[in-house]
Amino acid sequence: MRLTDLFSMALRNMLKRKMRTILTVLGVVIGATSITVMISLGVAVNINFEEQIEAMGPRALRINIHQNWQPEPGQITDLNMDVVNRINAMENVRVATPIVDMWSLTVMSGNYIANWVDVVGILPEAMEPLGMHIEQGYGFDLDSD
Repeated sequence: MRLTDLFSMALRNMLKRKMRTILTVLGVVIGATSITVMISLGVAVNINFEEQIEAMGPRALRINIHQNWQPEPGQITDLNMDVVNRINAMENVRVATPIVDMWSLTVMSGNYIANWVDVVGILPEAMEPLGMHIEQGYGFDLDSD
C-alpha cells in the first residue's frame, strides 16, 4: 500500500464514524490542555515559592534542635558551639547561631515591672549577617567575666 492509500482509508473511516472521531479528538485536546495547565501551575508555584524565600531575606531558614525522649543513633541532641561552627562551615550557609528564646521572664527596671517578656538571644557576630542592629544601648560582651 502506498502512503496516499493509507491516508485516504483513514479519512474515509473517520468520516464514517463521526462521533468516534469527535470523541477521540476531544479526548486528545482535553488531555493535552490539562497536562499543559498542570505543568504551568507547577512552574508558577515553584517561582512563587522561590520569590517568597527571597523576600524573607537572610532569615530564610531556621533549624530547631530539640531533645527527644529517645534520640536515634547519630542524631544531634545537643546544640553546642562545635555543631554551630560545623554548620557555619557548610557551603551556602551565611550564618549559624544558637538562639535562646525565653518568653516568661519578669523584667524590673526601677519602679517598672514587666511580666511575660519575650527575650531572644543570638551570638553578636550573627547580628549583621541577619540584618539586625542595635537601635539603642549596647550588646553584651561575652568574652569578659
